Amino acid sequence: MKTSACTRPRDHLRLFLPTRTPGASDDWHEITAGDKPAICVQAPDLGYTQQLYLRHRAALRREGHEPDDVSFIVDVAVLISDCAREARRAWRERADDDSFGQMGLRYIGTPAGLRGLLDDIYSAQVADGVALSALAGYNTIDEIFSAVDAREVMPLPTWHVSSR
Repeated sequence: MKTSACTRPRDHLRLFLPTRTPGASDDWHEITAGDKPAICVQAPDLGYTQQLYLRHRAALRREGHEPDDVSFIVDVAVLISDCAREARRAWRERADDDSFGQMGLRYIGTPAGLRGLLDDIYSAQVADGVALSALAGYNTIDEIFSAVDAREVMPLPTWHVSSR
């Protein structure tokens, strides 16, 4: 069967990862080609994030600015594993870690589930981008990048044309 890669919603998201420089501050490195200023927020859930996003866009309009001139970025701390059960087990083992007290969105699951979350964030107009970090240091930044950057090949539909 012939396959072709297609554009996914997350391909339009701006993506940020923590800087890889040891000992550096909490700087972020954009891995996409965004050219607009960005504001980054932490929120407890997607619903609240979407409310902030819509309020932000409305405030820009009221002030006479184009809402699309500034990107709205949300922090998402992730813990991924090949198996969702293993990810949840790793989360429970690290529950006493100080980083678990942090406020903000968390994703605990598989790389495919993370990619689905990113698609949903864009499609549902929750944010223009995400700043991804490793929850409790479980994953490396390279593992998170690989999970997000993975290309899933979608099969093209097969059309049967009948001749009369």
